[in-house]
Amino acid sequence: MDTDDNYWKRVAAGVRAELARQRKPTLDLVPLLGLNRNAVYRRVRGEIPFDLAQIQTVADYLGVTVASFTESTAPREVA
Repeated sequence: MDTDDNYWKRVAAGVRAELARQRKPTLDLVPLLGLNRNAVYRRVRGEIPFDLAQIQTVADYLGVTVASFTESTAPREVA
């Protein structure tokens, strides 16, 4: 079972992966989220969670769904 902490770490990993895939710098999120650089980097590193509005804003900016952040990094179940 996933804890809240693990879920948000997977979300952060998904954000990092999508930023890298689109070749967009993390710094692009600073004005978008209205946070300082350190606050954005802490969220992207998974040290503190995004709030729901922030993660939706990031998803909209990247043109993906919020769910896609966890789908690409979710562990696969073995049958």
